[in-house]
Amino acid sequence: MDQPRPTAQDHEAPRRAPVASAAPKAHPAVLLIDDDLGMRELLCLAFRSSGLRVETAATAAEGLTIARQTAFDILLVDLVLPDMPGTDLVRALRQEVADLRFILLSGFLTTAVTVEAMRLGAIDVIEKPVSVDELLELVSSIVGADATSANQDDVGPVDGLVHAADFPLTTEPGCAAERWAMHVVKGCRSAGDIRTLQQWAVCAGVSYTSLRESCRLVGIRPHDARDFTRVLRAVSKSHGLHCDPEVLLDVSDSRTLAILLGRAGLPPRPRAGPVAVEQFLSGQRFVPHEHAGLAFLRQRLATIDLA
Repeated sequence: MDQPRPTAQDHEAPRRAPVASAAPKAHPAVLLIDDDLGMRELLCLAFRSSGLRVETAATAAEGLTIARQTAFDILLVDLVLPDMPGTDLVRALRQEVADLRFILLSGFLTTAVTVEAMRLGAIDVIEKPVSVDELLELVSSIVGADATSANQDDVGPVDGLVHAADFPLTTEPGCAAERWAMHVVKGCRSAGDIRTLQQWAVCAGVSYTSLRESCRLVGIRPHDARDFTRVLRAVSKSHGLHCDPEVLLDVSDSRTLAILLGRAGLPPRPRAGPVAVEQFLSGQRFVPHEHAGLAFLRQRLATIDLA
């Protein structure tokens, strides 16, 4: 007779204070849960060579035990584990680790899986086979350790990304709007105009698929969100450069530029000077004005400088 498949409840332990709140660690720690031995060995070698501490588990049960006993900064979890889905493991841990941050890995990635993971608060969802270099760069940016200088005492943010103090990560379910606003802020830090979703994803430090699903989860068309971000970037940076926002938009066709500026609600030229950020946010037609993402964005813009 078939035995019932274990669930997260089968592995529950007595409640206690989350281990993740322990004293600061000398090096950021990663917990990797994957039943693929080759993947574990490959990622361990890459991460440890870059100054990160890594602990591994081959099953969900083993991973839960380690997570409850050892503090870690980020969890890398495979979707398909021998004893339970990786998403069920995350649900169990979220009840015990308040600031859980995780990336889901999967060789069987579907839209449904991506949406489920992001609703659980995933920082990203990455399809296997993974690029070790890209995963290392992403993990390093999340835990605040530049992979090229992880052993230095003073480590700054990865170029193009927002420092955690500017925009602390949140993993609470239902915070899709705040996560979307985080992607916008990171996009505004781009050195150049963001003409494609792929360019925006690179600035945000997430995969192309994850960025698209982040937009869809909050009900905004990805290309509308991209155009909103690129114009906000131009408006905010135009103040420091004392120029018109369209100068910072890489659009050569005058008709396309006119359409973009029209949807942005920018006043026609000649202007008295740079456009105020709040004027753009109030007049733009890319994102509904009552959208929760705009509320989170306004909160962040009140405390950080995009210029």
